[in-house]
Formats: sequence, C-alpha cells, structure tokens
Amino acid sequence: MDILEIADDVTSKNLVTEDCTLCLKCIAACPEEGCLEANFAGFTIFESTKEGFIVRMAMDQRKDNDER
Repeated sequence: MDILEIADDVTSKNLVTEDCTLCLKCIAACPEEGCLEANFAGFTIFESTKEGFIVRMAMDQRKDNDER
C-alpha cells in the first residue's frame, strides 16, 4: 500500500485496505499528533506523534547516509 493513498483519505476512520499488511508504517510516517492510531482489544498500541515522526525521519536519513 502506498502511504500517500492513506494521506488522501481524510473521510474514513478505518484506513485498512485489501492490500494492507498491518506494518504500521503509515502511523510512523504521519507527522500529525494523534491523527492515526492502531488499536487492539480496545487499547491504543501505537499512535502518530510529531516528536516520533522527527526521530524516525532522522533515523532514516542516518541509515541512508550510512549505506552510501
């Protein structure tokens, strides 16, 4: 699934589609505080945060630089 496809869907609360693998990368890539979340048995197990987005993007950039 393309993460941009999720960003374009602003009307649905359930963003799981037929090709979703439940990798949660869409939540990790979301810079909006509390915009996306994963729930299990009524509990939030992962939620988008601005701080988490910044940390993850910095980690990805360091990884990309190390591979070069």
